[in-house]
Amino acid sequence: MSLRITETTYTNFGPFEHETFDFGVEGLTVVEGLIKGMVGCDSNGAGKSFLFDGVAWALFGRCIRDKYKGDDVVRLGSSGGCSVEVRLEDETRKIEVARYRKHPVHKDDVILQINGKNVTRGTSTATTLCIEDVVGMSFTAFCNSVAFGVREDVKSFFAASDTDRKEVLERILGLMIFTSAEKVARKRVAALIETHAKAKHEVETQQAILTEREAMLFDLTHSEDVEEVDLQLSLRRLTAKRLRQRVAREQGVLADLRDVEDKELSAYEEREAAYKLALTRYEEKRTSLEKDRRKVERALAEQQGARKVEEQRLAKFKKLAGKACPTCDQPVTEAWFEKVRLVVDTMLGDIDDSIKNLFEQVKQVEAQFTAGLGTKPTPIAVPESLQQAADAVRAKEQVLVSVEKSLATEEARVEEMQASRQMMEGKAEALRLQIEQVHVIVEAREAVVADAEAQMKALEFWIQGFGNQGLKSFLIEAEIPEINQRATRYAQQLLGKGAVVRLSATSKLKTKDLTREKLEVEGSIPGLTQSYAGASTGQRKRMDLSLLLAFRDIVSRRDAKAFRQLLADEVFDGLDKTGAECVVALLKEIAKDCPVVLVTHDSRIKPVADRLVTIVHDGTRATIHVQ
Repeated sequence: MSLRITETTYTNFGPFEHETFDFGVEGLTVVEGLIKGMVGCDSNGAGKSFLFDGVAWALFGRCIRDKYKGDDVVRLGSSGGCSVEVRLEDETRKIEVARYRKHPVHKDDVILQINGKNVTRGTSTATTLCIEDVVGMSFTAFCNSVAFGVREDVKSFFAASDTDRKEVLERILGLMIFTSAEKVARKRVAALIETHAKAKHEVETQQAILTEREAMLFDLTHSEDVEEVDLQLSLRRLTAKRLRQRVAREQGVLADLRDVEDKELSAYEEREAAYKLALTRYEEKRTSLEKDRRKVERALAEQQGARKVEEQRLAKFKKLAGKACPTCDQPVTEAWFEKVRLVVDTMLGDIDDSIKNLFEQVKQVEAQFTAGLGTKPTPIAVPESLQQAADAVRAKEQVLVSVEKSLATEEARVEEMQASRQMMEGKAEALRLQIEQVHVIVEAREAVVADAEAQMKALEFWIQGFGNQGLKSFLIEAEIPEINQRATRYAQQLLGKGAVVRLSATSKLKTKDLTREKLEVEGSIPGLTQSYAGASTGQRKRMDLSLLLAFRDIVSRRDAKAFRQLLADEVFDGLDKTGAECVVALLKEIAKDCPVVLVTHDSRIKPVADRLVTIVHDGTRATIHVQ
């Protein structure tokens, strides 16, 4: 299930306007460059290396040649941005990666599809990481196991840093799972450290609160104020008890005095009732006699009034004698007047008799009033004994009111002091409850601290196990002999018998009191050089290629997602005829097993190609021509 890069489409990328190149063709493909009007080495700059740069840029967001960054990849004079679409496949998957730059629709995005399903992540960075996981290697591992270049700005494994070397080997040997596991463990440790610190801080905070609450409780339950309140409360309760006893005694005396007052009052009320009854009868008799007298007096007044009326009438007629009547205009004669006078005199005589009789009746009524009414009843005076009893009751009531007032005041003070004491007790109880709650919190936080410490201790074991000095170091060291064997075999094919290329992990570096291994790489050619640094440019290139091919073998053997391809750029620079022939022979042998794409400007290589591709640059754009 090895991956293979197939068709790759370049749109306004580097010198290409819109070109497609198939990397998956079997055999050895040789790519040469041609600038119209120039031949030979002058064809450098036609855009050959952009074929490999485009693949790396699409997969990892970087060109193999680091000098091309950002907008540098966009074709000069173009509009609408650029893109590279790479297709990869194995026995079960078809993978498509499309990366864009300054695109009017896709901006600077990257899109990943597997078997037609879009699995792009939320950000370009996240999608790139996903691509690394899908293809099974990072940019560095890709450049050291699949794409090989001799450009000055591309570091070989020999020139790479210790960190980059280890990353390449980890990718090649499929050890990134340990790195990921170490990162997960470290992330969990970091989270646990935060949890531990937070829980420990909470424990310290709660313990400080606990100390404060316990001190407050001690002060509250053992302070002089509490003792003084308790003492005063006891005294007040005793005083209130004594006042209640006195109130009971005064109430008993008052009850006795009220009994005496009630008896005196009862006797007085009996006499008063008899007096009121006699007075009522007297008033009723007087009223009856007064009524009779007023009746006779009214009759007398009526008769006297009648006599006066008759006398006035007689006087009136007397004045009219010998004159005409003003009412009927008839003459009033003496004879007629005499008749009238006789009638009036008779009437006056009757009235005088009646008046005389009425005077007699008045005298009789007066006599009856004086004789029959009798003496008016004399009012009953309040006896002195009743007054004394009442005074004694009022005086005792005043004493009782005073004592009850004192009792109420004392009981109010007792209630206030009880409320104050209850408030203190309530505060104490609240503090006890808070202390219990703090104890619970402290126990819970201490449990979190202990659990975090236990987990961190366990994770430290796995961090060391997954770290550079753990399983990875052991596995790398276990694979180094085979890598060295394969690299040396390739070196002897390319550099001659006795040539050696090997890795070692025996050096130790001490940093921050920690000892770690350093990965060394060595190369030698008998009779020519004992080190990589002392080798010529061509010799160094062949050493690089030897190690690259050894890595590729290990990848193919170990990783199901390894690429069954080799992309080589200008591997013949600095090589003499013999060196070039060695490299060609080796590449032809490799091409029997997987596609090999070789970018070169060396015309000596063209005859051995299974497929010859020419990149033609017309001064504005480059086009791909397959022969």
